[in-house]
Amino acid sequence: MPSALRLPALAALALALLTGCAAQAPARPRTAAGCAAFAISALGRHSAITRLPAPCRGLGPAGLSQAVTIAVAARAARQHDKARRRHLAAEARARLAFLIAAAARAASVAARRAAQARRAAPAGPAAGPGGLHVPASWAALAAWLLAAGSGGELFRRWLVHRRRGTRGGARPGGPPPAVILGHAGLAVAGLVTWACYLATGLEALAWAAAGALLPAAGLGMATLVLAIPGPDRSPRRPAPQALPGGPAGRRGPGRAAPGPAAAPRGRMPALLIAAHGILATLAMLLALLAAIAARAG
Repeated sequence: MPSALRLPALAALALALLTGCAAQAPARPRTAAGCAAFAISALGRHSAITRLPAPCRGLGPAGLSQAVTIAVAARAARQHDKARRRHLAAEARARLAFLIAAAARAASVAARRAAQARRAAPAGPAAGPGGLHVPASWAALAAWLLAAGSGGELFRRWLVHRRRGTRGGARPGGPPPAVILGHAGLAVAGLVTWACYLATGLEALAWAAAGALLPAAGLGMATLVLAIPGPDRSPRRPAPQALPGGPAGRRGPGRAAPGPAAAPRGRMPALLIAAHGILATLAMLLALLAAIAARAG
């Protein structure tokens, strides 16, 4: 190869090798220490940073703030006089004002993105590390529906027993119908109001539904107390006696006819009553908690 072409060829080969090595070299991760080293170098030259340097690009607000803290501390570390250290620290912060402002802007952008992510998150039950977390309002609705189902079964049994007593010609006992109907009516009205609260989100509906549960619970306790059978205090009649010498089974002349048959009283299942009371109490507590949470929110 002629000597005139040898030097340009060697230069081109060296440039290609340097370019390939630079392309294959992995990019160094930008850290707060690298940004702090650049800031310390700038403070040593008594120059202010007016733009974001390459070692500081890509760092978040925490990394930029840490770099500024390291640079300021290194600038004032060699001074033993406290007043002199404070003066050097203030001077360093003034020269690193661009980095401090960049950290504040990065923090503002991160906070705004986090707020947008929270607003964009779908509402409803949230799944966390411990499993599915159901809001108190929906848990109250579930407990309320279960309490209504058990109460409906008790109401059906009460209607059956009352109808049997009426057909037998006797006066049915137990709690008055007004107490039972008032308890059921308030509970159903509260359930409908709670469903409207879940559909609309109005706080007043939540408090109205929770308030309807309080008299409903009082009437439910009254129903339970009045349904407990008391002692039978009706006078007992003596057994019929047969006439002497007469046929068996003939009643005496002064014996009165037996009175009307007592009203049939059905026994409500204790387990169903207990389940209804527990579910109603749970629904009332969850409704109050949800109403308080809606008030606080």
